[in-house]
Amino acid sequence: GRMRAHRTAAVKLAFLVAIWVTPALAASSSRPATFRCPPPGTSIVTTAGITVALRDGPALHCIAKVDGAEKETILQMIAGDDEHAGELRDEMSKMWPLVAGTSRVFYVGLPSDPIVNHVTVTARAAIETPAGRFDTYVIEWSRFGADCGTILDEVHRYFYAPGLGAVVKYERDYGYGGDKFSDPARGWEATKIVPPGVQAASAMVRRPSRAVPE
Repeated sequence: GRMRAHRTAAVKLAFLVAIWVTPALAASSSRPATFRCPPPGTSIVTTAGITVALRDGPALHCIAKVDGAEKETILQMIAGDDEHAGELRDEMSKMWPLVAGTSRVFYVGLPSDPIVNHVTVTARAAIETPAGRFDTYVIEWSRFGADCGTILDEVHRYFYAPGLGAVVKYERDYGYGGDKFSDPARGWEATKIVPPGVQAASAMVRRPSRAVPE
């Protein structure tokens, strides 16, 4: 009985790992890439830290524990406490379902000093990360504005994997006077994905056998 239980747990673990770390994560080309959060309990390890999905929040909001602190993001790209969170959510949500080539320009902030936002779904791309291969939509979000003489000119690039419901790679560029420079220190990528239940199943497989009294 004990050996059979161990084999059953091992099969379940192998199945869970297989469906999460193989191209099965790829979004089906026949389905629109509607927004979703990762299933609660999913652990996403990146070169910048560890995110554990907790639950879905209000529409388009995801609640997660990021390096031990509970945080909220909108569309996996906007900080829940951003001063323009409501405006950004309303405008960015119009990009979904994702379609390569879609583009929007909108403004947030004070009418006298707006921040210009240009968002484009530049491509669908299969990318390789240390966590595996993912089919992604590449979303490029540029922001430009001036405040008290300080010029904001930056580009954020998100690689959103619909099959996982998360961004698996992030790049940032910044610019001055029309020139753009990459900022690799601010970028990151996924190094490991642990789906819900795998840790528990793994613990069952590793549990040492107890001596059977004779």
